Amino acid sequence: MGLFSFFSKKKELKDHMWRANLYRKQEKYKESIQAYVQAIKIDPSLLEAQRNLGWLYRRLEHPIQSIKHYKKVVEIEPDDHRTLNILGIIHEKIKRDQTALEYYEEAIVCQPQYAIAHANLGKLHQRRNRYSDAISAYTEVLRIDKNFILARNQLAQLHLDQRQFDEAIKLHEGTIRISPDVWDHYFQLAQAFNRCSRHERAIVNYRKALKIKPDSALLHTHLGRSLYIINNYGDAETELRAALDIDVNYALAQYNLAIILTGKDMLEEALDLLQQVIQSENRFARLAKAESGFRKLLSRPEFEKMTNIKEQDE
Repeated sequence: MGLFSFFSKKKELKDHMWRANLYRKQEKYKESIQAYVQAIKIDPSLLEAQRNLGWLYRRLEHPIQSIKHYKKVVEIEPDDHRTLNILGIIHEKIKRDQTALEYYEEAIVCQPQYAIAHANLGKLHQRRNRYSDAISAYTEVLRIDKNFILARNQLAQLHLDQRQFDEAIKLHEGTIRISPDVWDHYFQLAQAFNRCSRHERAIVNYRKALKIKPDSALLHTHLGRSLYIINNYGDAETELRAALDIDVNYALAQYNLAIILTGKDMLEEALDLLQQVIQSENRFARLAKAESGFRKLLSRPEFEKMTNIKEQDE
């Protein structure tokens, strides 16, 4: 190649990259792809172009094309642990779990302290019901970064699923110490306490969550349910009505208020409310049949009729 031809190709490559980056910045992704493709025709080893093509095809939800270019990136830079992790994510999305696992593990070999790859490996194991492997992966994440909240929550959920309540509670309490201003952290801890029937502790944490997010129908409802369980019916009703003041059609609050009304012998009001709930979400028909709080309604033909239906998803 002559000197003139060399500089001409270099200028052409520079022009393609300039246009590609400009189009990408303007979110004109198809035009950006065309320009990057022209660039790699001149220089297939151009890392920036291959990486950006992988990103663009992923953004446009063309996983096979994205994989092609990300694989080219790791051919050029075999120790690029971030790209190996991305390849794992894409393969997992297209249901190629074994390949995804191999990419996550390769990313970890390249960078053992890369917490994100350990977390993705944990999620993959968790989804495949490989609980001990998932626990090991999440535990490694927290060894690397104890503030990795997603991994803390996933690990806590695994412990809850295996009825290891104390371990789950310790993890959620640790999350609150790390980030005490997030209502969901108190909510998750309250849920864990409820799972092991420590309802008073659950109530304390629902109230803490409500101090941060007082307009949450979800929180008022769960607090109301826990208060009902410990027989504090008056406060339970107050919380459930507060939930319905926020969202008048919130089915879970309506359902639990119907239970309270049944206990107060306000049977007609309870039946009307329960009918509304079941019409909105017929999964509550099955729940109502098994709910001890509706014992007083069992002899009522309208209760039998409204609960004797099949769920839509059955």
